[in-house]
Amino acid sequence: MPILHKFQLDNDTQIGVWHITENMDELKWQLQWGIQDIEVFNSYKTPIRAMHWLCSRVLIRQMLYTND
Repeated sequence: MPILHKFQLDNDTQIGVWHITENMDELKWQLQWGIQDIEVFNSYKTPIRAMHWLCSRVLIRQMLYTND
């Protein structure tokens, strides 16, 4: 998942954009899951909404360099 664009709006705000090529199973392995994360993820009724949630968390990890 390479970040395509990264914008620094101010000292406290960044925006990241990437083209999602991974499937849901590939993205799940990129997070450190807590009980609350699992509950939230499982609460979504549509796969697309679950994917949106998952992608946003992975992107945040990538931008904060916490994916190691």
